[in-house]
Amino acid sequence: MFRLLTDHCFNNDITERVLRRVPDLDVVTAAQLGLREAIDPSILERAAEENRMVVTHDVATMIDYAADRLVQGLPMPGVVVIHQNLPVSIAVEELTTFLSCSSQEEWENRIVWLPL
Repeated sequence: MFRLLTDHCFNNDITERVLRRVPDLDVVTAAQLGLREAIDPSILERAAEENRMVVTHDVATMIDYAADRLVQGLPMPGVVVIHQNLPVSIAVEELTTFLSCSSQEEWENRIVWLPL
């Protein structure tokens, strides 16, 4: 089962719609974890501590920090990047399919863009 952490820039509408399709999905927001104002490295660290993949729209900085963690050999359960210009309906479909057709372990230490 996937364990996800959506960062503070992720569209909550996508999360809510995915949860309607995958009601047992274990997902928390950065805000729920007290990380509303946290910088990306802190979010990635918390995600690693809780074995959660980060889901983000942040193509400017999050993927660079994730790549830095990989270079440093730090744990990283994975990052899923969905471009913010992707229509919500397509983002929901892509994320739902991703969650249904794979397992979290397959994406450990990887940065993946949706759609694939």
